[in-house]
Amino acid sequence: MKKALIHPRYDFIYRSVFLLKFLNRLMCGGKRILIEKIIYGLFKDLNFIDIFYKKNIFKTNCLPIFLFFEVISICRPLLGALVHKKTKNKRNKGRGKKDIAINTKIIPVTISRKKSYFIAIGWFISSIKLRRDNNLRGKVMGEFSDIFVSKNSASLKKKNQLYSLLVTNRSNSHYRWN
Repeated sequence: MKKALIHPRYDFIYRSVFLLKFLNRLMCGGKRILIEKIIYGLFKDLNFIDIFYKKNIFKTNCLPIFLFFEVISICRPLLGALVHKKTKNKRNKGRGKKDIAINTKIIPVTISRKKSYFIAIGWFISSIKLRRDNNLRGKVMGEFSDIFVSKNSASLKKKNQLYSLLVTNRSNSHYRWN
């Protein structure tokens, strides 16, 4: 009789839930071992190499899992957007009722720490997939260096776009309790 596979609650090397979530969201087509080999190899090499970017040198003197958490915490949003739509029923000529959106309000709300980390992981992965390097290892390393050294990453741009949207709609914050 075969034993059922146990789904891990955290990754087995660094014992991190967020790293496991990152690996699961980065995985394509069920190739988990390949993704683990690439990311753990990158983390192993992060102990020994310096990140060079535009004549700046970033020396890594800490564990790579702390570097990963630092990258994700730089990318994570503290506020989120809640969309509130007001609708009105309108009769169509003999076709029944139809809901029509009258106005839409974007309401800034605080989000939980766990949700903000998962949003940041999603932004980080989408910015990795947009990069033009040939291999995944180079894409992740380039995103790390962009976030640490130049502060000009696609995930940071998404965070800044969200904050600018929330700043323009901060007058709607009193609708949070409706």
